[in-house]
Amino acid sequence: MEAIKKKMQMLKVDKENAIDRAEQAESDKKAAEDKSKQLEDELVSLQKKLKSAEDELDKYSESLKDAQEKLELSEKKAADVSKSKTQGASAQPTHQPILWLGTWFQETRFQGMAWHTRGDLRFDSAKLPQTRSPGLLDNSFQT
Repeated sequence: MEAIKKKMQMLKVDKENAIDRAEQAESDKKAAEDKSKQLEDELVSLQKKLKSAEDELDKYSESLKDAQEKLELSEKKAADVSKSKTQGASAQPTHQPILWLGTWFQETRFQGMAWHTRGDLRFDSAKLPQTRSPGLLDNSFQT
């Protein structure tokens, strides 16, 4: 009889331990589900940001393409104008680099007309201020 009581006591302890482990597993499961839900929400948010960034990249890429096409068209027009002005004359353009306020410019001269190139900006030297001091440039830049 004593052995049966001892056996029942051990079974009762085993049952309580199993219930405790099951409760712990349930709480771990709930925490994992909450973490999973949080990560899924974060993933959706990041996917929206990525889509927005891709759309913005497409928009700016298209703007860049348009600007490059306009620049090429302007360069062709400028070349045609300068070609028509120098037509018949054997004058070749001279390229003379100049340093102006620490910025490198390329100067091209066609029979007395000078064009300065800095990056993608082109402007006529006649429209530059004679003093060539900082801050005195007007809005005569042609893109």
